[in-house]
Amino acid sequence: MSKITKIMISSTSEDLIEHRKFVMDALQRMTLPYSAMEFFGSRTEESEDVCYKEIEKCDYLVGIYAWRYGWIPGPDGLSITEKEYDYAKECGVKRLCYIIDECHPWPPKQIEGGDAPKKLKAFKSKVSKVVRSTFTTPDNLAKQVAADLFRELSAATTEDSEPLPADNNDEGFNYPSLYDNKKVIGRDRFITELKKTINDHNLLTLCGIGGVGKTAVAIKACKDETLQGQFDMFFIPMERLGANSSEGQFIDMIAEATGLPEDARKSLDALIAAIKTKSATRPVLLLFDNYESIDEVKGRRVISKLTDVKNLKILVTSRTVVGIDNVENQLELKPLKWNAEDSAKAGLLESLKSSDSYQILKARVRLLRGRKDWEVSSVDAEHVKSVLETTCGIPLAIELVASRMVPSYTWQEAATTLRESLRLIGLKDSHREGTISPDRHLSMEACLNWSYERLSEPAQRLFRAISLFANGFETKLVEKCYGQLFSDTSGVTSIRERLDEIEASSLISSLDGKWSFLPIVHRYAKYLLNEDEGKSKVEAAFISYWDSFVKEYSSSDEKLMSNLKSLEQEHGHLTEFLNLLLANRDNHDMFMASTTSLGGFWYIKRMWGDSISYLESAIKIARDKTEKNPDNYQPQVASTGNNLAILLSDMGDMGGAKGLFEEALRIIRPLSKKYPDAYLPKLAVVCHNFVGLLEEMGEVERAAALLKEADDINKGRR
Repeated sequence: MSKITKIMISSTSEDLIEHRKFVMDALQRMTLPYSAMEFFGSRTEESEDVCYKEIEKCDYLVGIYAWRYGWIPGPDGLSITEKEYDYAKECGVKRLCYIIDECHPWPPKQIEGGDAPKKLKAFKSKVSKVVRSTFTTPDNLAKQVAADLFRELSAATTEDSEPLPADNNDEGFNYPSLYDNKKVIGRDRFITELKKTINDHNLLTLCGIGGVGKTAVAIKACKDETLQGQFDMFFIPMERLGANSSEGQFIDMIAEATGLPEDARKSLDALIAAIKTKSATRPVLLLFDNYESIDEVKGRRVISKLTDVKNLKILVTSRTVVGIDNVENQLELKPLKWNAEDSAKAGLLESLKSSDSYQILKARVRLLRGRKDWEVSSVDAEHVKSVLETTCGIPLAIELVASRMVPSYTWQEAATTLRESLRLIGLKDSHREGTISPDRHLSMEACLNWSYERLSEPAQRLFRAISLFANGFETKLVEKCYGQLFSDTSGVTSIRERLDEIEASSLISSLDGKWSFLPIVHRYAKYLLNEDEGKSKVEAAFISYWDSFVKEYSSSDEKLMSNLKSLEQEHGHLTEFLNLLLANRDNHDMFMASTTSLGGFWYIKRMWGDSISYLESAIKIARDKTEKNPDNYQPQVASTGNNLAILLSDMGDMGGAKGLFEEALRIIRPLSKKYPDAYLPKLAVVCHNFVGLLEEMGEVERAAALLKEADDINKGRR
């Protein structure tokens, strides 16, 4: 039998009575045993010792922290709540912590005074790495705790499951924490083959259809102790870039993930040189995940160059091959097998129970129904068989179906509705001109549709809307973007409830206080939004928020520099914002302003690729607009061109920089004669900037002439 998981609830008491009660009720519904101060009773031991003994019996500590530091039992000045957290960490107990939303109203009498706020702030800072999210009401907290525990336990709930690690990520390998406890079922032989094959080839592509588990399998193989001892490993999530990303953005991401110096971001050659230096001391393995997300031509060029680096191995997960002849080797990860013909030989129940597909289904359903001994009954066997046949052995499809199986929803209903969903998808696909999708692709789409259609209508609307976010977004961000758009149905609170509902369907997941999609689900959500009549309103709300965000943080150089961290955290979302503006160019002025501001930001950050990409986008639109309205847009061309010229000059592109400076001078000189007060200072700036480039290019006489022109302007002699 599998080990029974026990939970320790840790918090201050009098201020969180209702919150603790709701959490305990949720654990009871999940049939999870738990320990809490309410049940310690009158014991002869010291309270501190009692807490420690209870923690030693537990697998998880759920820490709930509001505005009280709590009782301090000894001279060390630490509260019993902080001591419980520290002891759980010492014992290797997994910690799931939740901190009160600072914007949520709280009774003043339950906010501790004196030295407590300072100690509480330090304690919250200590636990920040394991905080899953903020909470508000008792019900909001209970739902989050239940969802997090469901996800944690579902990753390790086969009967032979391994113990969960106490801390995140193998040292040195930056894979997503979502895969820390991921139990990979039915892939042992394939993982063994993959580990052997990695060493034999410079470029290995792990191919397979969406939802088949390529990322989980690749990470599992890379976590092998032998490979860990052999390589420095780096995970590079390609879905963060998207199809509209530039080669420069790809270079930036690789440099960022591998911790290369700033100069490595300047060009592809600079990146290659930096990786050669890094791999000379210890071999490097780069794992490019979801390669199909980016432009294949740009991606192929970068990876082709990387394959020439000695002591570098490249592992790619993708629905398609990279396409580099004579270098690339491929392994296909196929769906899990379950041969229906076996049922005639061994009997239906026995065939079901021996299949890997069923093991995934069983693990999910056991948690969802709160029954660790659940097995399919002979009555439901035929319907479960039908469900597994419809899911075609695709792990994500199986998990989506299992997440909906509650006692009020029967296996017969699931089998019938899934078959109907597959039939409708097949009919729709048959009308797609010139395309025929394999059955397994249709099965994945049918399961996504099936799960989505069982969401409430408000949750469906929000699911479509959040497709505009890059992975790793917080509840507060959704509220800021869409709070007004969804305010007609309960506003902020309803957004949190809808996110919980979407997570319960396994369409999104929550980790470390942030929501995320699997790439195939993200693409599905974007597809739904594109088909939605309300798409324009959603996009308008998204653009409006990020436009105001960019203007706020780039209103001055001082403010921009002081908020680098805030902007850096939003990098992925800002890229989504600009991609959306690029796809919907109706508001050119907004696009130019935003790209220019962000181009300056990435320049300050030395993220050269992003900076060039955004500034080039802005100047292209400004040039196009100049034809119809030169008075308004020529100055924008000159200003943006001057900034881009400086960047290209730093990057060594002398010819490109010179052309932009020349263009800026052609625009500003006539304007300076017509409007001297406004444009003479700008002319002097461009002249000064151009001087340095001309001197480097050996055009000394012209450099001297421009320097004199700038000095004359500044001295008022012109």
